[in-house]
Amino acid sequence: MNTMLIRLCLTTAAVAAAGAAMAGKIAEPDELRYPNVIAPRLQISSDAYDSKGLLGNIESVIFLDENRFLVSASTAPQFAIFEAESGRLLREKRFEGPGYRIRGVAYAHDADTLYAVESSRGQLFAISQDLEIRRTYPLPVRNPADVAVSQGKAYITDESAGTLLIMDLDSGAVEKRQVAAEGKPLLIAQGIVAHGDYVAIADAGNDRLVAGDLAQGTFFSIGKGWGSYGGQLATPIDLSLADGKLYVADQINHRVQVFTDKGEFVFQWARHPPTAHEGNGRVHYPSAIGVSPSGRETVVCEPIENRCQIFSLGSVQARVVDTNESSWWEKATRFHYGKRVATAGDILAISEPDTHSVLVFTLPEPGAVMRPEFLTRIGGRGSEPGRLIQPSGLLIDPETSTIMVSDRGNLRMQKFAFERGLRPAPVAVGKPTPQMGTGASKFMQAVSFRRSEGVLTAKNEPLVGEPSAMAKLPDGRILLLDPAFGRVHIADANMRIRQSWGEQGHGATQLIKPLDLDISPDGKRVYVVDEYAFMVKVFTPEGRFLFSWGGPGDRDDQFVTPFGIAVAPNGDVFVSDTATNSIRKFSADGQFLNRWGGWGIGPGEFYKPKGLSIDRHGRLFVMDFGNHRGQVFDLNGKFISMFGISDKSDEIELK
Repeated sequence: MNTMLIRLCLTTAAVAAAGAAMAGKIAEPDELRYPNVIAPRLQISSDAYDSKGLLGNIESVIFLDENRFLVSASTAPQFAIFEAESGRLLREKRFEGPGYRIRGVAYAHDADTLYAVESSRGQLFAISQDLEIRRTYPLPVRNPADVAVSQGKAYITDESAGTLLIMDLDSGAVEKRQVAAEGKPLLIAQGIVAHGDYVAIADAGNDRLVAGDLAQGTFFSIGKGWGSYGGQLATPIDLSLADGKLYVADQINHRVQVFTDKGEFVFQWARHPPTAHEGNGRVHYPSAIGVSPSGRETVVCEPIENRCQIFSLGSVQARVVDTNESSWWEKATRFHYGKRVATAGDILAISEPDTHSVLVFTLPEPGAVMRPEFLTRIGGRGSEPGRLIQPSGLLIDPETSTIMVSDRGNLRMQKFAFERGLRPAPVAVGKPTPQMGTGASKFMQAVSFRRSEGVLTAKNEPLVGEPSAMAKLPDGRILLLDPAFGRVHIADANMRIRQSWGEQGHGATQLIKPLDLDISPDGKRVYVVDEYAFMVKVFTPEGRFLFSWGGPGDRDDQFVTPFGIAVAPNGDVFVSDTATNSIRKFSADGQFLNRWGGWGIGPGEFYKPKGLSIDRHGRLFVMDFGNHRGQVFDLNGKFISMFGISDKSDEIELK
């Protein structure tokens, strides 16, 4: 059995010293003087440095009864059942199937059956109380996210298509339903709850909940728009229904909000941690929430921290106030670095998902202090030209001073120009749009796509499920990765898609969920990271399969959750693995060469490393996502520097 930590406090020091299991009630920290930082009754965490530990890669949490809750994870062990009173682990389950990726889970109390969405193959499992799969339902969707069960039917959200799937659990018959509120369809649909004919869906791309009556086909929006004040939402990701109230994991605001099922704002609690990996009532990107049947307790899970916090709702409601959470967004010279990074020339670009923008910096030469100079911010949340929703891919052209951005939420690509050497403008107060840089950016062009095969547009826009990572071939063509469809699109310099290749599936030459790609120095090989296949797959630019390597596991030549990839000038290939907190180095043909990292906050240590990029000086940039920083290494894995911890105090000189 894996060691579980039921911790008194998870400060930076406690994380570094974690080892033996502890249990007990949590003493209130000094920070409880801050509004809405309520001490949890218990806090449960896995050994974060154990890639196979419980509570790794958490996807959802549900109560089975008043004193038991189940946590599901996308990687083994996929299920863990805990006693709510003590936090004691009661049972775990590892499915030894071919790369199962469990997402959302629901419990049908009347049938005493669990239902779990498995996303790598698009299927729904009916699971008995002894955690054995009893029936498998195929799902006609590409990226199922969550499931709710009511009155003999399963309601399943499709993250990529924004549709709702309704399945009769007896016959397996399926109906697809387009759901919209105020004329706006679902965009990146996530968590779902159902009771009778009532459903509520976390519409993450539109920063709202959508609720309504399925029998009548009427739906309405819940939430006061994107923002940080009470009742406003920023990427709501999961929700739970109890006693007529909706409890929402408000991910980017790092808090929980509560609404009535009619949409009235009730209260909020929890705040962003000011120190690395702090818990104790602070929450960090909450992504799963479950409430007990009586509504007395709630479990809030944070996948990025591999932990769950258990709150007594009676004590929470007695102490909360209506608070604006924009203070942590206005970070002066700090940034909340995201998953994607790109370098070209002396330019560094990093996604910042919290503000739906891209940060652009100029890089110092080797030998200088690694303090990238902030140039400009591109985007900001919105659908107007020049605005972004969840930017997911970056491509820099230093010769023309332009940046292409994959705009996932708006299903398009956009191009921006940037200028240098301008004086900064005054910083606005009270808005989640902080730092101004020494340059400026300007919108140039947008090319839109269509998501559904059944939807035709006047411009005959190409079919793309999710625009993501990009890379440029030597002849100027652009490769655009499409994780939702398991494809690679080839676009011209004007971002117009001319052809596509790839097929979604589990065959050796197919792609399941590709997350990143890069190109060999000679332009003859395209290296693709396929998370759900646990592999790197290699193709020609025209899509002919060449070879692959990897597989599920923690050996040096295997992966648990691979994410980023970068190819060096000599052809060596670097891959990040978020679950093992490591970087792997391979030869151009996939032979293992080196590995470094490990969980932690020190130089050369990582917490869920994501995007990779190699600059013109042969420096490897790693987005250390969980630690909100970038780290820089030479191509042998030697630590050079880090940036992003603070304005000045943590600068380290380049050698």
